[in-house]
Amino acid sequence: MLTINNARKILQRVDNLPLYLHAYAYHLNMRLERILPCDLLDIAHENQLRGVKIHVLDGERFSLENMSDNELAAFGEKARQLNLDVHIETSASDKKAIDLAAGIALKTGASSVRFYPRYEGHLQEVM
Repeated sequence: MLTINNARKILQRVDNLPLYLHAYAYHLNMRLERILPCDLLDIAHENQLRGVKIHVLDGERFSLENMSDNELAAFGEKARQLNLDVHIETSASDKKAIDLAAGIALKTGASSVRFYPRYEGHLQEVM
């Protein structure tokens, strides 16, 4: 229930909410390579957000998965220069995909890795 005291708490905390730019909001543009991973950093910075959440495949040919170690390091350096946090995501839960995402996270200085399986069938079939 929203009380006067709860409303005051919310108003006191609103300026400190950690808001992130999620690449999924730009999914089509990233699929068409009109917005690339480094562009997300600029957009987040321009909008004074805490950081970005980006899938390893966002950006197609220019995705984090397709970057060289030097390019990943440059991405991470740009994020640090802009004072942005980076979260890496992958939509698979097999060892190879998680290892790849974790490697990208380490090379970019990301603070987290999130994985989630894509649709694999009806729950009773998957379990």
